[in-house]
Amino acid sequence: MKRTARWAFKLWVLGLVWVGLIGGSTSVKGAEPHRLFFPIVHKTVPQVEAGPPRFGTSVYMTTNNPNAYYNLGCAQGKRDLGLAGTQDSLVVLAFGRPVKIGTVYGASLFDVAPTTTTVLETLIPMFAMGYVDCAGADTLSTVTLGLGTSNYGDMVRYSGGIAWNNFVDHVNRWLKDNNYYHRVAAVGAIDIELGWNPPDVTRNWVNGYDDGNLYPYLNFGDANSCPTRIFPDWDCKDAWTKEDLWYVSYGVGAAFPLPLIYATDTGNAQQWALMSLWAAQNKGAPMQIQGVMTQWQACQQYPSGCGPGLDNRPEEGWQQLYDELARDARTKQELRWSTDILWWRSSLTIQADAMQMRPTGAARQAAALEAVLQQTHLEPSMRSNLEEKRELWLRMEREQGVSALLAETEGMPPPEVPVVEAAPFATGIFEGDEGWFRSGQAQITRRWQGVSQDGYLQVMVGADGEDPTRGIVVILRYDAERVLVDLRKEVGLPGSGPYALEGVEGDELVIRGADGAELRLNLIQEGAILP
Repeated sequence: MKRTARWAFKLWVLGLVWVGLIGGSTSVKGAEPHRLFFPIVHKTVPQVEAGPPRFGTSVYMTTNNPNAYYNLGCAQGKRDLGLAGTQDSLVVLAFGRPVKIGTVYGASLFDVAPTTTTVLETLIPMFAMGYVDCAGADTLSTVTLGLGTSNYGDMVRYSGGIAWNNFVDHVNRWLKDNNYYHRVAAVGAIDIELGWNPPDVTRNWVNGYDDGNLYPYLNFGDANSCPTRIFPDWDCKDAWTKEDLWYVSYGVGAAFPLPLIYATDTGNAQQWALMSLWAAQNKGAPMQIQGVMTQWQACQQYPSGCGPGLDNRPEEGWQQLYDELARDARTKQELRWSTDILWWRSSLTIQADAMQMRPTGAARQAAALEAVLQQTHLEPSMRSNLEEKRELWLRMEREQGVSALLAETEGMPPPEVPVVEAAPFATGIFEGDEGWFRSGQAQITRRWQGVSQDGYLQVMVGADGEDPTRGIVVILRYDAERVLVDLRKEVGLPGSGPYALEGVEGDELVIRGADGAELRLNLIQEGAILP
């Protein structure tokens, strides 16, 4: 079908959707009234039982290899095919902090393979193809892809928010043009952590994304040091206020929370439930929280886990937040998604857990917002915000219906496998760890990156997360394709830390302990570490 004919057909289908939605009666002046019958595009939204949904597996991405994206989609498809019923999963692909490569924005991929959004736009279709191929006979399950960055670093800017919004739009255009959109659809995502940048800097990025947005974004960040039921007088971290956290998580039309709920003592769940209550009390409407992000699988990848009490399993994190929100009638709500994150590895598999099925969709999100809009006391600005949020979900629902019809008539052509050149591997000494580790794992001050005999190395230096009086060295080794093949750590004696990374002498990395002791890491031997 020629492109012009294709689009004429799409417009015809949209007309059927529109007429079906507004009804089938019509009349002509001077003639007897008569009735026309049009097909109605309808998607049933099942009733939801209380209880955790099956979790989707999200991934910290450190590769721009097209095969990796296909395999990741395929793993998700096989998982859904093997489960009974229809799945509605969220997969966040977290690409690291914003960067600028030449004049084009992109993401760091945690400094392993910095990549522009232009290249990422060619990689996401590989995930979609892998998912559809490997889901096989399961043609009803869906994945929402959260295309993720963070508020870490010096490129968190208004123009960067605009670029990320355009990135999401371009990905969805491809998915719609090629009739994948009813199976795989993209939204924005950002890991906003209060310790990474001040609120005014983060607001700039948020405002850029929201200006002219077409799709929601999910904040899968923290509420560091914000109040809990046990500590109601706490202040949010650094210069952040509850107003700031509400603004970046819900205060603009595109924003929705997907909070990190990893603390086993329910502290994170308390923080976000109280934030939703604060919004109800101060803004006239609670935050509609989209689900929960946990890090249980990532904790299993680290040699000693995530530290005490920071490894909620997905069902535990979801249930904690659900229960905390249910403490007050103003905040009680359904939570659509549960997703658990890990680090990309070549051996990555997607777990098919045994939790109950809770399929839902964009229409349910819109219906929840419509219920809030029925309140008469809403301030005009809050009403406008909620109406914009509702329309974002409704548009996605309508466009997915069109995509399903077109897929039946036109099929889903496979994307061409892109040729992606490896980005230069950044070498030298850099500050921080770019969010690799939680505070309970390690507190990294500096890192060294360089080329090894058969791949690449990152060496991170600082203090142990469980005992900050101990120094720590974490070594990450990648193969020639930049796939992480080994992660190990060395911890010093009590009183030795934090370690400081001083520099490189010959083939050795010079590290000094808090007690003045000098330690050396032989970079050639890749880890005959610390005498």
